[in-house]
Amino acid sequence: MNIHFGIWPLKERIEEYDRVILCGPIWMGRLIPPLRSFIKKYTQKINELVFVTCCGSTYEKKDEKFGHGLVFREVKKMVNGKCILCKAIPIVLVLPDDKKEDTDTFMKTHLNNENFKGEIEVQFDNFLKTLMINNK
Repeated sequence: MNIHFGIWPLKERIEEYDRVILCGPIWMGRLIPPLRSFIKKYTQKINELVFVTCCGSTYEKKDEKFGHGLVFREVKKMVNGKCILCKAIPIVLVLPDDKKEDTDTFMKTHLNNENFKGEIEVQFDNFLKTLMINNK
């Protein structure tokens, strides 16, 4: 729909940072309007961007209609080469194997301290390690 909501002004001067980590959801395979507005407003001031999302699409379905791969390509195009890393952490990683294809269970699942363990915690830890390696 290309709706652009206003965003709060930043308290800090974004251009003084080497890297910006933008974290937010992907809805139905789309970059949400507040993230889109942020990127459009600050692209010229961002030195490097890392985009991370906890999303519904799996790694296997990342390039399908609602996949995070489509959003990653869009973000990279919007920031014109400044995106050094995109990472998806699929919510299905917290579901038991017999519920991973259950849409109702998936839609009702929210991350919390009790379910943020196992493979999703491993993926998140690996993401943090990647950030540290790329920061050297």
